[in-house]
Amino acid sequence: NNATGVLPDKTITATFSMAMDPLTLTTSTYTVKQGLNSVSGIVSYSGNTVTFNPSGPLTANALYVCTITTGAKNTDGIALTENYVWSFTTALAAGPTVVSTDPADLATGVVLNKTVTATFSEVMNPLTLNATTFTVKQGTSAIEGIISYFGKTVVFLPTGLFAANALFTATITTGAENVAGTPMASDYVWTFT
Repeated sequence: NNATGVLPDKTITATFSMAMDPLTLTTSTYTVKQGLNSVSGIVSYSGNTVTFNPSGPLTANALYVCTITTGAKNTDGIALTENYVWSFTTALAAGPTVVSTDPADLATGVVLNKTVTATFSEVMNPLTLNATTFTVKQGTSAIEGIISYFGKTVVFLPTGLFAANALFTATITTGAENVAGTPMASDYVWTFT
């Protein structure tokens, strides 16, 4: 109860003092709500523990209230004497990060027809990965290219060759978001020659 910093992919459990009738532990007798909104999920029971597994990640930095009602009964058919209620708050959204690039930051001797890639820490919203949020420049001049995304990797395929013996700067901006809509905390910038 009153826990903070709970991860958004958390399964929520409660342990009883005795064996319960699993038929009385359902989404009607075990609810999780954020404000007035019910969270959808699956309720299961094993040992003396009931588990609520949300259908998707919980919202970051939000208060959730869990209730097990008096509809829950033990194996003798005796119900809880009153509703059991507890709450918790989820963690702030950390946001995605770039975990690797190719070419690596400060790489030299990069081939002139190099495809530039960046791999993220989590699955991204491909609609937020475009020519505005992922740029490659020589000085202030933008390099033309095609951007695609698969898995956790965004790809910049230049439409021509990179200039020889030149410094290039690649940038992924905070406009890049994960599938939950959380943006990167700061621009990610790397260079190669």
